[in-house]
Amino acid sequence: MGHILPAPTGCDAPSTQRSKTMSLLGIFLVIVGLVLAIKITGFVLRLVFVGLIVLGLYLLVGPMLGAG
Repeated sequence: MGHILPAPTGCDAPSTQRSKTMSLLGIFLVIVGLVLAIKITGFVLRLVFVGLIVLGLYLLVGPMLGAG
């Protein structure tokens, strides 16, 4: 009824050294991705806060200077 596939041999057999290297590479890429995500998020939040400060200054000081 059910077919059982033979164990892979030759090039199809999983290599433990390659698996370990790929695992380490995967962990490294996840860490790099997390660090970049945190840095990009920090940069975007800094831009948003600077924009809010500029907007607030414009709304407060603009009418006094005749710009609003």
